[in-house]
Amino acid sequence: MNKNCIQKFISYLKSIGNVKTQKEFALIIGYHSESAFSQAIRKNPIPIETLDKIKNVYSEFDTFFKNSNGKVQTSSKDFFKRLSILIDNEGISITTLEQRIGASQGVLSRAKRNNTSISSEWIIKILENYPKYNANWLLKGQGEMIENRGGTDESEVTFLREKNNLLQKNSQLLEEKVERLEEELTALKKRILFTEETESKIA
Repeated sequence: MNKNCIQKFISYLKSIGNVKTQKEFALIIGYHSESAFSQAIRKNPIPIETLDKIKNVYSEFDTFFKNSNGKVQTSSKDFFKRLSILIDNEGISITTLEQRIGASQGVLSRAKRNNTSISSEWIIKILENYPKYNANWLLKGQGEMIENRGGTDESEVTFLREKNNLLQKNSQLLEEKVERLEEELTALKKRILFTEETESKIA
């Protein structure tokens, strides 16, 4: 287990929406800062304490990697069955999928033919390019094929609500300003009219 393996695991968590940044991951597992976490994973070997922190929060960490080369621990035969469903659902070929994820031609097709595992890097790329698919379904056959994210993210809803409130306040302020300007214009017209009438009487 090395730094690259942990960073691949973090990339996997990002691809399924569990974390947004490495800093968030570090804080979640119990580090007080990203720099402290970065120092820990630069060590060789990585401290047992760091690995335990990750495992305590993410039980799937143990099964995510088969070895330090980042091979995903999953049934290759079943995985490629589900991958074939994804490919059919998208109306593409396995060659097209390889191109979209930046893999050399034959990387996926050879692994499928030989019933061997593929690097987690390619699985992450697949999930990044096709985010609507459930990572647990693709890797383990668990849950629905299409990710149900429960609609718009709550933070986005809050942002839109606050933006709407701000727009309403600005609109109200503009209306009040228009009313004041109209009142000032009316008063100005009256003064002009009064001045004209006064000058006319004097003349």
